[in-house]
Amino acid sequence: MWAGLTEAGDDFDSVGAFARLRESSRDGYRLAYAQWLKHLMDEGHDLSIDPPDARATVPRLRRYAQAVAHLAPRTQALRFNRLHRVLSSAYPGGDWRQLSNAKNALHRRANAAGPVRTQEQVPPSDTLLEAGTTLIGEACRQEPFMPLHARLWRDGLLVSILACHAPRRRTITALTLGGNFRRDDLGYAIWASAEDMKAGRPCLFRVSSLLKEAIDGYLSRARPLFPNGEDPERGPLWLAFTGRALGPQGIKGAVAAITEVRTGRRTTTHGFRHAALTTMANAEGFDTRHGQAFLDHRTPEISERHYNMATQLDAGRAYATLLDKKRTRGGRR
Repeated sequence: MWAGLTEAGDDFDSVGAFARLRESSRDGYRLAYAQWLKHLMDEGHDLSIDPPDARATVPRLRRYAQAVAHLAPRTQALRFNRLHRVLSSAYPGGDWRQLSNAKNALHRRANAAGPVRTQEQVPPSDTLLEAGTTLIGEACRQEPFMPLHARLWRDGLLVSILACHAPRRRTITALTLGGNFRRDDLGYAIWASAEDMKAGRPCLFRVSSLLKEAIDGYLSRARPLFPNGEDPERGPLWLAFTGRALGPQGIKGAVAAITEVRTGRRTTTHGFRHAALTTMANAEGFDTRHGQAFLDHRTPEISERHYNMATQLDAGRAYATLLDKKRTRGGRR
């Protein structure tokens, strides 16, 4: 069934419904379907008896909904949405009304619960930047300079770039020297191709000048201690000690470990995007509509709905501070 969904072809061949999805999207559907199969196995069902479309009976779906009821509303909705997409795509002639009704009901419940506010879990961007740059400073002062210190420099630079620019993990993982990560007379720039961007649009941005010396030192001193890291103009920007590119999971683990130790809060790569827009929202005089361009969203509503974690209390405090400054200036005049 899965092979049929992902089967590739040209204009003259049959193409699976998931053939043109990004690999990360296919992985999400594969995981959701695997979770459904695990639930059936945990309940003692023999998967070799019924074909996939016959397994999704209403009683079984009800018990599955009960089994995932402890999860966040949006997680429940996502699981059922992906399960419905897999089965309805694989068996388009089937009757999936009950599964569709359950999916829609869970989405309504998730929307009623409101956006998940993660502000208490994500430090401000300046705190994250300080954590990364402090780690780089500590690593570069070590003598003798060893591979352990090179790894800390790498991880500190990862955190610093995420704090300054909040790229998606896909984008920062794909950086290669002389390719989409380049140096010129003004410093460093990232040229992300459409394939490396979730929205499918190429993107160009300059790396903050605050990080120029840290990047110079990483390329000349730290990266050469990694296998295959001798050439400062070619190869993956982020290397593992296997000599291969540091993959998405390696980046995720490195960032989470550093932020937990340095800030007391374990922050994901995606958490930096929440932190960025919240920092913008709380900055006086900053128009949060710029978050659309900064985070590469198709509409400003997406930025506001999903990433602005500034609470009404924070906004009220910022506004009170602004009024106080205006009052003080008025009194002086």
